[in-house]
Amino acid sequence: MNQFPIESKVVEKRTLRAGYTYHAHTVIAHANGKVIAELWDNVEKFSPDELMTEEEAVVEQARLDAEKSHLEREFEKVRDVIQGKMDAATALVKEASALAKDCQKDFSSLRAECRPLFRALNDAGWRASSMSC
Repeated sequence: MNQFPIESKVVEKRTLRAGYTYHAHTVIAHANGKVIAELWDNVEKFSPDELMTEEEAVVEQARLDAEKSHLEREFEKVRDVIQGKMDAATALVKEASALAKDCQKDFSSLRAECRPLFRALNDAGWRASSMSC
């Protein structure tokens, strides 16, 4: 367990996320091939492959943050196009709503007709409890 000596700082690999702060555990023991580490009075056992040194975490965090920044810059290049598509979709929904209202209907009475729209929104990552009713 020379990779993670007693009193060294370790980071759980699965906790690293771009834009978030990770927490370093302190190694307090080794037993049966496990690393025993403490964070805020909480003691946990880890397999060595679940951990990285704090130095490795700093490098990986920087890589993740740089990748996130790159993706955000790429998104900014298409944001206006996406907004235009959303504006067009909004206009079509308003038009469909007006047609339904002319017949004394609203979308809640047109579930079958709305289902493809709800599926498309769901597939795109939209979540709203009212869509599941």
